[in-house]
Amino acid sequence: NDTPQRFVLAATYDLPFGRGRWMGGGMNRLLDAMVGGWSLNSILTLQSGQPVPFSLANSSIADGQQRPDITCSNPRTALSLHDLAFSTDPNASYYNGNCFATPNDQVPGNAPRFSSNVRGEGIKNIDMGFFKDFTVHEGMKLELRAEFFNLTNSVRFRTPDSFLGDSNFGKVPTRQANDPRNGQIAIRFEF
Repeated sequence: NDTPQRFVLAATYDLPFGRGRWMGGGMNRLLDAMVGGWSLNSILTLQSGQPVPFSLANSSIADGQQRPDITCSNPRTALSLHDLAFSTDPNASYYNGNCFATPNDQVPGNAPRFSSNVRGEGIKNIDMGFFKDFTVHEGMKLELRAEFFNLTNSVRFRTPDSFLGDSNFGKVPTRQANDPRNGQIAIRFEF
């Protein structure tokens, strides 16, 4: 789980609308119950991608997992995962095929277990929630909450196939690594 960069920011902000707030401080109770007193919270996550584990599709080693030989310093092409996902070139690849060779029989190969200079896609995600507390009676509170995960509906692609000798080597998988945008609404009663 080599993650060299990770940044998470969580923030909560009381919206300035409603009784006793900057805008609409004198609004009537009915209008305040609908539009006043809302708060917003958000979590921003930015993270670099995980290293790629290279292997051979048809291992010829008796004990263990055989990995390929890497013959150049940067075995990745200049294409991003998004470029590959929308490419019409059937030969487009995330990896430079000229940088890989199959080692001899019973030779483990020189590729590291996880290649730190070839990484999958990182995380760029925003989750957001809106919530409002209602005082029902002394000692009783009602909270209305709406939460949205992956608010921008950003697709994060899975790491391309890293099994040398497989027909999908370097191709972007058809499934995404994260969930599409979804939301939930909740009501909580505290007493």
